[in-house]
Amino acid sequence: RVTFSIVDPEHGSEAYQWHRGFAGAHANVYGRPWGDYEKMAAAGEVFGAVDENDDYLGLCYFHFDKRKRAWELGGRMVAQRERGRGIGGVLGRVTMAHVLFEEDPFSRGESIIARVVEQNADPRAILEGGAAFHKAEGALHVPGKDLPGVATDKDGYVTGDQYNVDKGVALRRILVVLEQR
Repeated sequence: RVTFSIVDPEHGSEAYQWHRGFAGAHANVYGRPWGDYEKMAAAGEVFGAVDENDDYLGLCYFHFDKRKRAWELGGRMVAQRERGRGIGGVLGRVTMAHVLFEEDPFSRGESIIARVVEQNADPRAILEGGAAFHKAEGALHVPGKDLPGVATDKDGYVTGDQYNVDKGVALRRILVVLEQR
């Protein structure tokens, strides 16, 4: 049994410890500082997947970037032993649905994005395999000092891609699901 839900803010530090452990073991994942993660957990911006013992199997966050006027979906991580069960896909869809229906970004002219470090192949299959995202080449170019612990290129930059949600595709997919009900 796997349960997907927003992480209870009272359990934000437990989710953070799992996040840091995962990020520490994967050079392509940014281990966010506790202060940032604590704010996201307190705001109800972290989704988790837990088993029947309440052990974390995966996490994903969403956060509004005021400068870009965009909701970023990120930090999707799934325990190695749980890969292949669809947990990452469900986490992404649940998070996306929450942002679309609860935050309602399109009504305010806001966008939804995901950023992926160049060397990180894991999330690309989901983002490029029929999701409502389309890739904007080379959109991620950040000094390595701003994302400590993430692999950099020879010039010291974290590079990668930004994926933007296509509003039309997202809305059509929602209609398809609703029509099946």
